[in-house]
Amino acid sequence: EAPMVDEEVSRTINKSCSVGLMYLATIADDEIDAKQVMRLLLLIEVTRIPEVVEHLMVGLWVLMRNPHLAQEMRSFNQDQATKAKNDVFLDDLQDMTEIEQDFHDDEARSRRGSLAGSTCRVQEE
Repeated sequence: EAPMVDEEVSRTINKSCSVGLMYLATIADDEIDAKQVMRLLLLIEVTRIPEVVEHLMVGLWVLMRNPHLAQEMRSFNQDQATKAKNDVFLDDLQDMTEIEQDFHDDEARSRRGSLAGSTCRVQEE
């Protein structure tokens, strides 16, 4: 039963995040660049939840209404687009690896701290 609950929680989180990204696309100005759009396209490509894809596609459509961004995206040829997507993937993978390492480091420090605090001391009379 636990894996089914985890899957449902994951779906809910993914849907919520996609709604958040859709909203952020509506308030984005010119600080969005092609690399961030490629990140959104990569999310659309890998997600398997139809509602998430729908929200991300709406966000993409909103972003592409920005003439500067639309022109930047149209300027990519297939090789440039593939390279940009791969660069985004590798950047994100590096970020996730660093976050995971930080998490494990924090967890190890926490364990050492709790072990140090639980050391038994014999009182002398």
